[in-house]
Amino acid sequence: MSINHYTFYPPRWQTLKILALLSIFASTLFSMPAAGAEQPPVLVAAWGNESEVLKYPQSIATDAAGNAYVVDSNDNSIKKFDSNGHVLSQWGISATAGGQFNYPHDIATDADGNIYVADTYHHRIQKFDNNGHFLGTWGIRIDADEQFDSFALGADVGIATDASGNVYVADGNNDRIKIYTYQPLS
Repeated sequence: MSINHYTFYPPRWQTLKILALLSIFASTLFSMPAAGAEQPPVLVAAWGNESEVLKYPQSIATDAAGNAYVVDSNDNSIKKFDSNGHVLSQWGISATAGGQFNYPHDIATDADGNIYVADTYHHRIQKFDNNGHFLGTWGIRIDADEQFDSFALGADVGIATDASGNVYVADGNNDRIKIYTYQPLS
């Protein structure tokens, strides 16, 4: 009697979620905080599911006013919430023009109140003001000949900003971190 063996390899994002959940489970089950150690956080609020406002929240960033900006990947939109979970505004549709998305993945805010969105399958970063008005974009789809082009981006991107106004892009498909600035170079 022969037994067929099939191996299932989940997509990368599912594998990362599974590993994160296993890590949380193991740390909760097998570790007790030492005397004087910091206790785990307590859930104080949750929103989105009961109102079906969110289709697939992928990433979140906050601003100095306490607002939360949520990347809703399956809805190809950004949703701005106040600290109580009320939707203040939303923008974006599935299309190719500036301010439109194709599966946005990550989001970051800067000290000036600007919002940066990693627009995954358009291979670009889009910049907005805190009201969702489109300010600009950069990035191009990478081809083998353009691999070292300063604006070439793969599909998996993460984004962060620092206090100096730099924008950090984790270009996962191309195994690199890129740093962009709007400041004059000295």
